[in-house]
This record gives sequence, structure tokens and C-alpha cells, in this order.
Amino acid sequence: MDVCAGCVAMAMPLTLKSEFGLRDDLIGVIIGTTTIVYMVASTLTGMLADRWGPIFVLKTGVLIIALDCFVFSLSKNLGLFILCAFGSPLGHAFFWPAFQAWFSADVDRKEIARRLGIFAVGWSIGLNVIGPKLSGDLMEKLARAPFSASWIIAVGVFLFFQIFKPELKRHEVHPTQEADEIYPVEIRRKFLTGARLANLMAVYALVTMRNFVPLLCVDWGLSPSSIGTLIMILGVSHSLSFLVLSMTHRWHYRLSYLMSGQFLGLLGLLSFALGGMFWLQNGENGASSIAVPLVLPALVLSGLMAGIAFMSSAFYGLFGEEEKGKNSGINESVIGAANVLALYLGGGAVYSMGSFGPYWVCSFMIGLFILIQLRVLRRVGKAA
Repeated sequence: MDVCAGCVAMAMPLTLKSEFGLRDDLIGVIIGTTTIVYMVASTLTGMLADRWGPIFVLKTGVLIIALDCFVFSLSKNLGLFILCAFGSPLGHAFFWPAFQAWFSADVDRKEIARRLGIFAVGWSIGLNVIGPKLSGDLMEKLARAPFSASWIIAVGVFLFFQIFKPELKRHEVHPTQEADEIYPVEIRRKFLTGARLANLMAVYALVTMRNFVPLLCVDWGLSPSSIGTLIMILGVSHSLSFLVLSMTHRWHYRLSYLMSGQFLGLLGLLSFALGGMFWLQNGENGASSIAVPLVLPALVLSGLMAGIAFMSSAFYGLFGEEEKGKNSGINESVIGAANVLALYLGGGAVYSMGSFGPYWVCSFMIGLFILIQLRVLRRVGKAA
């Protein structure tokens, strides 16, 4: 399902620009509007997973995604294409909170962290590495091929859960006892709040890079395959951070890890914004040799920041919590809110400040939210 999301996320804005001829700012507004569906629906579907069971809810999501991508692959009308965009986030809102509730039920701290690490590496590789690369390569052969590949994958996932009915190993554990022995619930709630704020900004940066860098690359004259490779680098950094964090527990309830990732991401975005301003002032155009080296540090550091923030937010919402579906849904709603924030603010920044506007705005927002988190977590500094 990660590959489906990655293919659609890559193909949709490029199709809107190259096939339908929409401006960059309008593309940001359209995609941001569709993401509101994901933000609103995720909390509700997370609670449904707690009530109806995660398997039923996630299979419903897979079917919605399959139907949506099938219609995407055939639509030649702009209105229908935009309407179909609402179906994809709705399907993913059903799938992801339920999936996290399913794999984290009735297991201890180490097993939750291990499964969360595997899950995070998997979705990061699918969404940010395989999906964009596959989408770019397929678009060079046939414009709508990424959407066709996505509905085929979704049908395969549904048949897997329907036929094989997979079960995971469970442990005899109390939902909150182990967590209560490590830190009191008040401390855990503060870390959860801080991690959600960090995740909001990290995903904001990730979405800004994933959606606006490809549009900038079109102006640089890069091919869809080259654009996919660049976005793949963002995913590689993201995935490697998940892999490293899954191998250690030292970052659990440690403020320094959460803050360091955000400072590195801020550094990468500022370097890209400053470099872009200098480049434009010197009148460079097209696929200059400076284009790719200019964007690489921001891609790598944004991926690292997103990896640390997501793992923290997801882990604190699952470990020691009884309503795992609800908390996973809230986490996914935060991700949805970050998408909306990035695309609306990014589209407005392109319109008012130029091509590098989204990166200036994103840098400012990250700095502001770092200050907010430090205020929220100031009383747990010694524990952190």
C-alpha cells in the first residue's frame, strides 16, 4: 500500500501540470484540499478499528484505494480527476490507523518498537523510494501507468488478507503496566504531545520537498525518471533513520533526540532556500550543474528529521496505551494536517514569493514549533 501511495503522490501533481496544464500554486491548493479528507477521516477510522476490529477496517480501505486508482487510470476529464483525488486519502485513512492497531496489540515495549521499526522502514521505502521511482519510470512509458500499477497492487493486498488471514504473535501483557513502571502517565503525555508537534513539522517539511521539488525540477528540465530518483533519495534518508532507530531504545523518552532531528532538518531547508536565492539572483536557468547538489542536503536532512519525529510520535501513541486505534488515527490526522499545511502554505508561497518560497516558509514554521515544543517539554528536561 505504501507503493500505491508513492506512485499516486508522484504521478498526480505531474499529471495535473503536464497533462492538464495547471499552475504550481493551484496544484498545491487542489492536493491540499483533498488531504483534508485524510486528516478528518483518520481519527474516526482509528476509533472504528478499536470498535469493529482492525482487519475489517483495513480491508475496507484497500478496496476504496483499488477502486479509486482504477478510475484514476481511465479519467481524461479534469473535474473527474480531481474528484477521484478524494478517494485515495479516504482509503488510506481506513487502512493505516487500523494496520498500526493490528500489529501493536498485546505485545511488550521491545516488540512494539521492533514492529514499528519494520513498519516504518517498509512504508518509507514504499512511499518515498519505490513508489516515486516506479511512478517516474512508468510515466515515461505511459502517462497513466502508475495509477494502473496502484490498483493492481491494492487488489493483491486485499486478496492476501482475505485468503490467508494473517495472524501475529501476541504476548501476555497488561496494556499500561510496563509503561507506568518506566515513566508516569503525565510525563508520557507530554512526550506524546511534543512528538506530535515535531511530527507535524517534519511531515510538513517532507511533503514540501516531495511535492514542490518535482515541480521545480520540471523547470530545471529534468526527466520524470531523474525527478523520481531525486525524491528516492529523500526516501532513502527517511528509511535509514527508521532502520537505525529500530535497532536501539536509547531514544525512548529522550528530548535531545527529538530536538536534534528537527535542528538538522531546519539546517537543510535553510541551506536550500539560501542557495536557491543566490542561484536565482545570479540568473541561472534550466538544468544547471548546481541544481542537484543544491537540493541534496535538504532532501537528506528532511528525511532524517521526518524519521525521528514519526518514530517518536507513533511509539509514544502505541506503547502503554489501550486505545491504539484512536491514537494511531490521531497520529495519521497530524500527518494529514501537515500535508494540508504544506500544500496550502507552499502554494501560497510559490504565488507570492517565487519558486523557493515554500522552503523559507517551512523553515520559519519549524523554528517556531521547536520553541513551542521546548515550552511543552520544559518540565521533563531532566527526565529527557
